[in-house]
Amino acid sequence: MKFNTALLHGNFNYDNKTGATLVPIYQSSAFVHETAKKLENSISKI
Repeated sequence: MKFNTALLHGNFNYDNKTGATLVPIYQSSAFVHETAKKLENSISKI
């Protein structure tokens, strides 16, 4: 493994439980808003 590849993949070989050969990338997120108005304000800024 070359240096740049080692930096990217680190020491991850595979996951025994899932068989994954790469570190997973989670493409989701969750946010908490105290009120519906604060939610509305944050969405309207997009």
